[in-house]
Amino acid sequence: MADKKFEEGHCPSCGSDRADIVAEHKDEFHGGGAGFDFQANTFYRVLECRGCGQHYFKSTSSNSEDYFHYYDPETGEEETEYTETVHYWPPAAKRRSPEWVAEIGFEDRVLGSLFNDVYTALDNNLGVLAAIGMRTVFDRASELLKIDPAKTFQQKLNELKAGDHITEKEKTVLGALIDAGSAAAHRGWQPKPKQLDAMMTILEAFLHRAFLLEDIGAELGKGVPKRQPKGAKKKPA
Repeated sequence: MADKKFEEGHCPSCGSDRADIVAEHKDEFHGGGAGFDFQANTFYRVLECRGCGQHYFKSTSSNSEDYFHYYDPETGEEETEYTETVHYWPPAAKRRSPEWVAEIGFEDRVLGSLFNDVYTALDNNLGVLAAIGMRTVFDRASELLKIDPAKTFQQKLNELKAGDHITEKEKTVLGALIDAGSAAAHRGWQPKPKQLDAMMTILEAFLHRAFLLEDIGAELGKGVPKRQPKGAKKKPA
């Protein structure tokens, strides 16, 4: 590790920005003529995350025509900084999935696959597909909760509420999620990152409550000692 060179990164697994360079290659281009000189270079690096050990790829490109000037208050002079274009593969996670995401796949393979596809769409800046995918995840989840898939979304929400799967407040926020997914699917709406984040928060809360919370509570109850009736003698240790 001591021989490796530090590089700022973005781990797709744990999100850490600290990494070491495992391998590196540089491409250079020089061209021009008649007083015009153009230069460009791209660094290709294989990085190793200092947090979890994950390996991933980073490319950094710049050229002599893409730059900006700024005033440096320390030197009192105008400085030039070249703009860098950075790409990661696998792409850096836009939203970290919860620790329990794999358990959704244990509940239902199709639901787990759809849920993971939404995170993949988010990571690749496919906002419209992510929004449509969230509505599809809700569709599959409601079917697993014994709601007729042929019913309208509003009817599904009503039946989920009637079956005590969701509260009135949850019905309202899930309705907003469905409306957003429908707008992306049928009206060309392109959600912004903040809107996608809000939608995913709603979806995660719904899935966690509908499929995992009851089992979590039951498991916790097994380890909690029962309250002794008044006057009852404690058993000797």
